[in-house]
Amino acid sequence: MKDTLADKDKEPRDGFLDGVYQEARKGDLERMIEELSCTRTGVSAVFDRIRKQSGPSLKGFDLDLIGRKLEAYAEEAEEADMKDAHTAAKAIRMILSILSYPAETRRTSLAEVRKGLDATHVGMNALKETVLDQLAVDGADTAMGHRPILLYGPAGTGKTSFAVSLADALGLKSHVIPLGGADDSSGLTGYNFSYKSAHPGLVVDALLATRSRNPVIILDEVDKVSSCGGGERSDVTAALLSILDPRQMRRFTDSFLGVPIDLSGVRFILCANDILSVPEPLRDRCLCIPVSGYGLDDKMTVASFLAEKKTAMLSKADPSFSLDWPEPAVRALVCDYAPETGVRHLEKLIETVNAYCFRKHLEDPSAPRKVTSLLLGKVLGRTIPLHTYTGGEPGKAPLLAVLSSGSGMVMEVQAVASTSSGSTDSVTGLVGQLMAESASVVVEMLRHDKALSRLVPGIASLSAFVHYPLGVAKDGDSAGLATTCAIVSSLLGIPLEEGIAMTGAVDVLGHVLAVGGIEAKLLAARKAGFSEVLLPSENAAELKAVSRDATRGMRVTLVGSAGEALARVFPTLSLQAAPSPGKTAGGKSSRTA
Repeated sequence: MKDTLADKDKEPRDGFLDGVYQEARKGDLERMIEELSCTRTGVSAVFDRIRKQSGPSLKGFDLDLIGRKLEAYAEEAEEADMKDAHTAAKAIRMILSILSYPAETRRTSLAEVRKGLDATHVGMNALKETVLDQLAVDGADTAMGHRPILLYGPAGTGKTSFAVSLADALGLKSHVIPLGGADDSSGLTGYNFSYKSAHPGLVVDALLATRSRNPVIILDEVDKVSSCGGGERSDVTAALLSILDPRQMRRFTDSFLGVPIDLSGVRFILCANDILSVPEPLRDRCLCIPVSGYGLDDKMTVASFLAEKKTAMLSKADPSFSLDWPEPAVRALVCDYAPETGVRHLEKLIETVNAYCFRKHLEDPSAPRKVTSLLLGKVLGRTIPLHTYTGGEPGKAPLLAVLSSGSGMVMEVQAVASTSSGSTDSVTGLVGQLMAESASVVVEMLRHDKALSRLVPGIASLSAFVHYPLGVAKDGDSAGLATTCAIVSSLLGIPLEEGIAMTGAVDVLGHVLAVGGIEAKLLAARKAGFSEVLLPSENAAELKAVSRDATRGMRVTLVGSAGEALARVFPTLSLQAAPSPGKTAGGKSSRTA
């Protein structure tokens, strides 16, 4: 075999046949490794062959050190007992396989990469632009590895599938490593020979599974490491930090293989639902990119595509089956049953409806099948409410919130307030400590509000009972602005101006502070029929980045102080608003979309 290979090396090759020759040569190497007799002579011959064929592409590997380790393993395979000999032979074959794998050529045309991403994922323009920006400068410092990317956002928004699609668009292979529940760093870095059933770690497994030295490795659910039991989270985090450190990528050592492996060509993409559950040192290693999910129009497009795809699959099973998903039915499904920003639940709903229609088709093949709002109600049950705010009464205010699913919702804040001394402040509802403290801050702020003191004598003795009938557990300080308006509405006995929803944190000095989830909240307000939304001035940058779909036909007013918000929701009262921090009194504070 060796002479044959040597003769092939001397043969002149036509450029047209070069790719065929390279593939055949790779196949020869694979057979040599599979059929290898793990003696010192046999291992040395294969290793020399790999160095000869792939030498330039292995410049990141310490081949001399690897050669000595292979020789030691081969000696152990020859002289050790059956168990240790088998383990040593296993390590030898894995090391040689990794060295023989090619480094795939990455597609460098950003236009082609964008085309590939657009073909698999609708919308997500901000995410795509950020990733393309990173790819544009990627590799400028050839001495360092690729900077890891951390995609974070609600479940079902397509983080993992986007990472896989990015690998496909780059022309690279990909492998997903689920980290949910990981409690042992050896799962990533391998178990040495002293362990029973020793084996390599998940990183090496990824190289072996993709048969490539530079795949895209997707570390999924990195935020779930914190919820595991029976181990030290710090061990797993430390292993991840070591793997993702560009300065250590060229000398990653798996405990099972015992040799340094060059990972500088590997691109790591991490996925998480809750970025705050990802250890801060790990976040610092990565380029963190939020994945906010899909707007209404994009979600409609995805729903139509999924409905057509799922229906086509059933039609293959029974060519006589057909099902019409008209646009009104798709819109009803998206708006009334799947308010979350992701599409995973939406896909399940489509499968449920299709399964029901397919069964009915089998019972009566002659009946035409068309999805209607009535059919959706029959199959899926009651709709999910877009909001719980009823309004029209003093002491109520609409709060924009983001649920754990990532979807926005308009909720109601209720307050009963008075200036009677001796009463105590109370907060009820499924709220966390931060949300309860935010309500206390609002009450204290109002007690010292000079503008309100002119309208409400005795405001210094304000006491309030605040209730958040949310129906779901919530925490955070973004309810501060709505709580302020609800308490003042109760004090004055005047309902808020209709059609205005709001979100924003309020500090004890009356400043309105930035909050998160802006796009999801705006979408919820628009779906619920609100004509205007009050947002913190500090969120102006996020407002520029949201999709036009989120604000279409709706006015967005930026406020920097509680006084500005109160003047807007009680336009008939002479509430003098304090200027926003960092903004002149005549500054522009609203945007109409």
